[in-house]
Amino acid sequence: MEVNAKMSILDRALEYRNKYGFSIIPIRHGVKKPYIEWKQYQENLPTEEEIKTWWNEWPTADVGIITGKISGIVVVDFDNQKAFEYAKEQGLPNSPLVETGKGFHVYFKYENVVRNFQKRDDLPDIDLRGDGGYVVAPPSIHRSGKQYTWIREKGLDDIPLSSLPNWILSSSSKDKKPLKELYKGAVVGERNQSLVRLVGSWINNNLSFEECMENANIWNSKNEVPLPQKEMETTIKSIFEKHQREKTTNPDYSVEAVEAVDCIACKLFPAIEFPLDVFSVDLQNLITKMSRAFNVPIETEASSMLSIISAAIGNSTRIMIKKNWLEPAFVWMMLIGRSGSGKSPLINKLLEFVHSKQVSEFRVYEEELLKYRNKLQEYKFNLDKIKKENTNTKVCHFPPEPTKPKLIHYLVSDTTVEALSNAMASSHRGVLIYNDELSGFIRSHDQYKKAGGSDRQKYLELWDCKPWKIDRVTQGSKYVKDTGCAILGGIQPLAMPKIFGVESFIDGLLPRFLICIIRDSFKDISSEEITDEDMVVFKRILERCYSINLPKDENGNNDHEIISLCAKAKEKFFEFQNDYIRRSRFLSNKAQVFMPKLISYAARLSGILHIINGNDTFNIDEDTVLKAIKLTNYYAGQDIRVLKFYEKIKRYEGIEIELIKTLYELQKHVNNGRLKLDEIVRHLNQKLPENSKQTNLLVSYLLRKIGLSTRCSVGYSFLEWDNSKIKRLFLCIETSTGSTASTDAQIENELLT
Repeated sequence: MEVNAKMSILDRALEYRNKYGFSIIPIRHGVKKPYIEWKQYQENLPTEEEIKTWWNEWPTADVGIITGKISGIVVVDFDNQKAFEYAKEQGLPNSPLVETGKGFHVYFKYENVVRNFQKRDDLPDIDLRGDGGYVVAPPSIHRSGKQYTWIREKGLDDIPLSSLPNWILSSSSKDKKPLKELYKGAVVGERNQSLVRLVGSWINNNLSFEECMENANIWNSKNEVPLPQKEMETTIKSIFEKHQREKTTNPDYSVEAVEAVDCIACKLFPAIEFPLDVFSVDLQNLITKMSRAFNVPIETEASSMLSIISAAIGNSTRIMIKKNWLEPAFVWMMLIGRSGSGKSPLINKLLEFVHSKQVSEFRVYEEELLKYRNKLQEYKFNLDKIKKENTNTKVCHFPPEPTKPKLIHYLVSDTTVEALSNAMASSHRGVLIYNDELSGFIRSHDQYKKAGGSDRQKYLELWDCKPWKIDRVTQGSKYVKDTGCAILGGIQPLAMPKIFGVESFIDGLLPRFLICIIRDSFKDISSEEITDEDMVVFKRILERCYSINLPKDENGNNDHEIISLCAKAKEKFFEFQNDYIRRSRFLSNKAQVFMPKLISYAARLSGILHIINGNDTFNIDEDTVLKAIKLTNYYAGQDIRVLKFYEKIKRYEGIEIELIKTLYELQKHVNNGRLKLDEIVRHLNQKLPENSKQTNLLVSYLLRKIGLSTRCSVGYSFLEWDNSKIKRLFLCIETSTGSTASTDAQIENELLT
C-alpha cells in the first residue's frame, strides 16, 4: 500500500472504504472506543457522506476497520515483539502487516465464519479480530504517541491477503467452545484457558474477587483433574488485578469478555419454540386453528389448555416419581401480554365446557337446596312436636337433621381465602381459579387480616395441596384437608415486576407459576371461526379427565389414583433432574429459584400428557416423560426471559420520538417497500425549530440508530420499510393524541419482542 504523507486521516478512511471495501468507523483517540453505535456497520458499509460527517465532527478521530465478513478480512493482533516472534516460529504466512504502538497487526483474508478471541493462555499476547470485532488502522496514533504504519512492501497493494494459519484456526475452534460447555468442567490442557475465559466473563458482570473465587471453586470441582487451589487463586488474582488497574488508569476501559456471564442463563436455558408435537395430531390441529382464529400464538392456547386440563384431573390423581415423592397434576399458568392481546376471547372459548358443567351442577344444587329447605322445615316441625309431647326429652328419639347440600365448584374467580376454602371443602377434586388479570388477585394476598398474617402463605401451601387451617376472629377456625387448585390468568408486562417483586423470588410465589409470554402478532386477522365441532376434541379430553373417580381409602377418606414412571421413564427423569441441578449452579439467584419448581412441573406434565393421550395404564412411559421434558424446557426459557422484565429498558426520546411519529404519518406514502429519505427529512424538519433542522445524512444515521436500514438507488436514498420492526416502533408512541412517546408502551415493546 503506497504511503502518502500528505493524505489526511479522512482521505485514508475514504480510501479504505472505496478502494478496499472496508467498513470504517471513527475511533475515540487513545481509548480505542467507537464514537458511534457501530453494530449496523457490521452488515452495511457506511456511506461516503457518513464518513465525512464523522470526521467533520471528530477531526482527531482514529480510523477503525470492522473485521469479519463485511470487510473480507480477519486480523491477528500481536501485543509485543515476543508474541510476534512466537508466531513466526509457528509459521506465519506472508500477509499485509501493520506496526502498532507496541506490536503488530497481520491482515488475513476472511474465508469462513471467524469469531474474536483474546486473552488466551495457549496463545499469550495474541488476539484475533473477526466477525464482531474491529482494529485501529494507519495512520491513527497510539496513545503512546506512536503512529500505526504499514510496513514497507507489506501494504495492502504490495502483497495479497493470505489465509489464516491452521495453528490459529485449530486453537480458535477449541477456544470457542460455548461458554456453557466450559461450566461443565475441562480436561487437562484446557483448564487454564477455560478459567481465563470464565473469569473474564465474571469480571464483565462486575463480580467481586470473592465471587469469582466461589464460582471458580464450583467449576474446578467438575474438572477431570482439578487445578491446584493455590494455582487457581493466583491465576484469578492476577487477572482480576490486571483488569482493576486498567479500570483505574482508563475510565473508558471495559472487559471484552468472550461471552458475558449474564448471557449464560439464556444459553443454558434458551427460549425455544413451543413443542406442539407433544400433543396428539387432533389436538395440534385444534390449537393451530384457534391460533389463526383468535390471532394469538399457539403457545397461548396450549398453555391455557394445560391449566384447564390440570383442574379437570385435579386431586383424582397423583404422579409418583419415587416413594414419598408425589406430585399433584395442578398447573398454575401465567400469561404475560399486552392488554388486548386476544387471550380473553380465547380462554372464554376454552372454558365453555367448564362453564356448562358448572351451570349443570348449580341447577342440581338448587334442586337439592329446595328439597333440603322443605325437609328442614318438616324436621323443625316434627322436632317441636316431639318436644311438646314429651316432657322428658332425654329419652326421646329425635329424627336426624337433614344435611345441607354442597355446591360442587369447578370454576372460581376473584375469590378470597375464606370463599376458596369453602369451595374446596365441597369440591374434593379441586377447582380452577381464573382471573383475566392476576394483578388484583395477587395483591389481595398481601392484605393483612385483623387476626394477623396475610393470605399469601395460604397460597404458597396450596401449590403443594397442603391442608389449610384457617383461624378468623369472627368466623372461628376451619380445617380443609383436601386442597388443590389450578390457576389461569393474565398479567401485563409492566405490572409483572410490581406485582411479583423481590419477595416473590424469596418466598417462591413467582416460581410456582409456569410462564407464557405472549409474543406480539402482526398477522392479518382471520375470518376463520371455531365451531362446536372443532371443540369436540378438547371437550372429550375434559370429559375423560373429569370422569376419573375420586377414590376413598380404607377409612373412607378421600384418596388418589397413583400413576408412576416405568423404569426407563424414571431413568430419563432423573437424568433431566440432575442436568437441571448442574446447570442451575451457574444462574443468578433470581433464575435459580425457578429450577426446583420446574423439575416438579416436569413430573406434573408427564402425568397430564399420560392422561390426555388416552393411556389407561398406571405407568407413564419413556416417550411421555421426554415430551414433558420438552415442555419444561420451553417454560424454563420463558422463566429466563421474564427476568428481562426486571431490567432497565431502553427509552426513545427527543428527536427519535419525532422521527417515529413522522414514519407513522408517512406510512401511506410507502411505495414497493420504500419510503424516500428526502420525504422523511422534509416532513420531520417541518416540526423542528430552525436551529434543529436535520440533514439527509443525520436522519439516515437516526434511522439506523432505531434499528432501521437505508439504501441508495439511482438518484435517491430511501428507507427500507420493515413492517414488523416499524409497527413495533409505532407501539412506542401515542399516535392518536400526538403526545410524546408512551414510556410504558416502549417498555412493553422491548419486553415482548
